[in-house]
Amino acid sequence: MMDRRRFLQLGAAALVVAERTCCASEATAPLLDRSGRLLALVLINGKGPFHFVVDTAADRSALSARVVNKLGLLPTHGAGIAVNGTTGRSVVPGVRISSLEAGELLLKDHELPILSPSALANADGILGVEGLANMRLDIDFVQARVTIAPSSGEPAAAGFTVLTFEPKFGGLIAVAAKVGNIDAKAIVDTGAGRTLCNRELQRRLRQIRQLSAEPLIRGATGEMGSVESGVVAQAIQLGPISQAGLPVAFGDLPVFRAWGLEATPALLAGMDLLGKTRRLIVDYKRSELHLLRL
Repeated sequence: MMDRRRFLQLGAAALVVAERTCCASEATAPLLDRSGRLLALVLINGKGPFHFVVDTAADRSALSARVVNKLGLLPTHGAGIAVNGTTGRSVVPGVRISSLEAGELLLKDHELPILSPSALANADGILGVEGLANMRLDIDFVQARVTIAPSSGEPAAAGFTVLTFEPKFGGLIAVAAKVGNIDAKAIVDTGAGRTLCNRELQRRLRQIRQLSAEPLIRGATGEMGSVESGVVAQAIQLGPISQAGLPVAFGDLPVFRAWGLEATPALLAGMDLLGKTRRLIVDYKRSELHLLRL
């Protein structure tokens, strides 16, 4: 029988090559790749470090086939793992690892999906949110640094805007947002370099400039998706973030249906929008998103 576990969102569709100049002695030391996504150093079975995309919209982590081969790991037997990506669903091989370490996050004896290097935009893997239920993910965009540590349960520090979220789909961060005067649902997606809006939000927007069809995009599962690009004249507001004139992509993509958001104005807030803050903290224990204005 097929493994029905869900891997909901695997990050940006654009294929990029990461710039790697980080000191390997740091436990978790992210870089910014050319699409603006954060990369963190991760140890697999005590070996590495490897460069993983930090993806707050992925409910579990994944490995590149390149890393699997480098470590001499063998795929597990069975029908594979069902993977849901931005553009569709596929079944991929899995591999069992002894440990995954990132900061103070430690996962033991886990089976992870294996994805092609091109599907991962040439990163070594994806660092999802599994194991973060009582943790605190602290992303400092100015210092390009990520800290993963147990949450103390304390409230946000002075100066931060706090948005609460109801964890669903294994840790998905869905918060209230506005696009002009339209109420919308925003999914915080640090694994995407670019913000993606659903068709329902597009339908309600009155001012979209330079709207044009794009070539088909390839998601992390390999399926192709059709999108349009355009500039949203109205301000997209997410906590202290207020960004007008943001170029985004619009699409009726399976990821919105998987989350039950096809009939609700919704967007995947990528790094082009999230990077407008100085610091972003996800306190999974408190179910809070803390944002510090630039």
